[in-house]
Amino acid sequence: MLRDIAPQDLFALLPAVVRTSGGQIGVVLRLVDAATGEVELYRDHEVTRTTTQAMQAEFVLDHAVQAEYLRDALKEVQSTAARDRAQQTLLHDRKLEDIREYAIERHEAGDICREGLNNFLEHFDFDPYVTRVKVKFTMTGSFVVDSDSAGATEDDVNDYLKPDLSSVDNVDDQTVDYEVTVDEAYEL
Repeated sequence: MLRDIAPQDLFALLPAVVRTSGGQIGVVLRLVDAATGEVELYRDHEVTRTTTQAMQAEFVLDHAVQAEYLRDALKEVQSTAARDRAQQTLLHDRKLEDIREYAIERHEAGDICREGLNNFLEHFDFDPYVTRVKVKFTMTGSFVVDSDSAGATEDDVNDYLKPDLSSVDNVDDQTVDYEVTVDEAYEL
């Protein structure tokens, strides 16, 4: 019987396929606490905790049955581990983002200088803090065109005149917005 084995001796036998007194087959996966005999038991497609003293179970010796239940248990453990890892990764990523945002908030509140913030972010491999600046601009000017008519020139200017931002660093092209209004076009 499983409960007749001292918990510290059970460790060497795990994982172990067992049959309970009710006829259910499960897999004792690991010893959780040697002092209490608490173990993790895979049974009925789930992993639960129980104690060896609470279980009336015997070892299953049939190798085919052992292989079947060990395969099932391994699939469940892998699936559980994958879910747990994904959850832990998500929590970890959120915590890192919270830390980054906290540092940025402290910078924006004046508690951390820009150089200190940049050093912190770089040291911990965070994305750099980029200040977004919206620029509103007014352009005025004039030019002379050789043309057949003032109306055709005005149409061309309305269609094709635009600011050249190619020399301005880091412009987000998706945010460029402008409107051209020709104040007047007349023949000289």
